[in-house]
Amino acid sequence: MMHIDAPTCGCRAQAESHEALHAAATARRPRDKGRLRVDLAALRRVLSGRDELVEAMEAKATGRPGANAAVMWRYFTTSVYQSGDLPVLATREALQNSVDAIKAAVRARKTPAGQGRFEVTWDAERRALTWSDNGIGMDADTILGKFLSLGESGKGQAGDSEEAAGGFGVAKAVILGTSPTFRWELHSRDNLAVSEGPGRDVAIYDAPFLQGTRITIFDLAEDFDHAWDYARQEHVSLADRLRELLAANDLPGIALLLDGEEVRPMFSRRGGARVEVEASWGRGTDAAMKAFRRPPGDRRGAYYVRLGGPYGPAAQSAPRL
Repeated sequence: MMHIDAPTCGCRAQAESHEALHAAATARRPRDKGRLRVDLAALRRVLSGRDELVEAMEAKATGRPGANAAVMWRYFTTSVYQSGDLPVLATREALQNSVDAIKAAVRARKTPAGQGRFEVTWDAERRALTWSDNGIGMDADTILGKFLSLGESGKGQAGDSEEAAGGFGVAKAVILGTSPTFRWELHSRDNLAVSEGPGRDVAIYDAPFLQGTRITIFDLAEDFDHAWDYARQEHVSLADRLRELLAANDLPGIALLLDGEEVRPMFSRRGGARVEVEASWGRGTDAAMKAFRRPPGDRRGAYYVRLGGPYGPAAQSAPRL
């Protein structure tokens, strides 16, 4: 298995800054508090009313719908996202939300066009994974009313994917649920939301203004440090898997960074041969596929399909369990 060296990219300085912010913010009483909740109607719409989910959410003693938010959150993390590489899946979902938020910030003239930024930081020593962007951010009401509600999404009322800014839906189940202890912090605008576990209130403290959103999850399991890659026929470190995920995106105007270093696109936008595919990509969307030659001597049995942007249909489809 591959070995991960101690971080040398400024992660320690970032950790010290994070700890100073946490100490300063939590020294005062929280401005707001909220609990995780489950929007049952939204979940049924998103999941097309699957029988097993409906049965799990019914409080049989009274017949009225009810749910344990922490249990449902864990259920979505492990069942909807079955491939198992939770940190990579969470990064993909966080990136999609950040792209929407950056587009909204550009429209609101909060972020200059072409200067979007999404950064991933992996601190193996602290077992902390951080995603940050310079998008539109969230106020306290959005954090409490939407971010902490599983199933609630700001994208349902959007006319198209360009208007869908900051929606979360069930995607945040894997973003926050990647922490097995459900310990995480979210800094957005002048809010610092702190979660100390699934059964406790999430406290929101006053914090210095931050353009965008930064989410840090803690206690990432060591099982994710390495994963077997069937194409490479070797174990691949988490940092390398995150770098590969970022490199597979094509996002003009948004810089992607890992531990402070920019990750360039894996493929040339001008290269490749177009592949004609007769298929529906979803209402209001289109996509182009290109084929790239392998480097000389590369005979491995896997291939990439390159899609412009982080691909996502305008009309949200139901996840498959």
